[in-house]
Amino acid sequence: MERAAKHNRQPQRPSAEAIRKIAEDKRRSLASRPPESERKRSKQVEEAFLDGLRGGWSVSKSAWAAGIHERTVRRWKANSSASGQEDGSYKDDFAERWALAYEAGVDKLEDAAIRRAVEGVEKPVYQGGVLVGSVTEYSDTLLGLMLRGKRPKVYNTERHEHTGKDGGAISMSLHIEFVEPGDKK
Repeated sequence: MERAAKHNRQPQRPSAEAIRKIAEDKRRSLASRPPESERKRSKQVEEAFLDGLRGGWSVSKSAWAAGIHERTVRRWKANSSASGQEDGSYKDDFAERWALAYEAGVDKLEDAAIRRAVEGVEKPVYQGGVLVGSVTEYSDTLLGLMLRGKRPKVYNTERHEHTGKDGGAISMSLHIEFVEPGDKK
């Protein structure tokens, strides 16, 4: 009974007024940001950027969310990488924190892909414009990609082609000698 109720539930859709309010709030937040030239590097800005990476976002979206330009964070990373010391440590650990945040984001995306492939995603089913239930869809493509990534020796079906010298054809020679039955050489 509970499953039937789940399938017949109407999806929540925001009203036009709610959408207008969200858009207005977003415009207001963008307008309230100081120009990039006035934003200074701080732990708070760095963490805002790194939080985006941890969430699986791209570098450009993470930078935008932190209110800085992508070139700025890439410059910070390059300067951090260049701050290496003889003992293997860094004066500026931003590049190391970037790498950790990026890996955490990739892990989050990998978990989401596995969930979609194995547990599936509920999709609404409409008939004649009326919601009549839902169906769980699984992603065989994602499952195949995950298997190939985790066990490439078993599931990787890549073809390998061989070429001759300088990428040209492989030359072969075949010598066939016909022998009459009973002839001894």
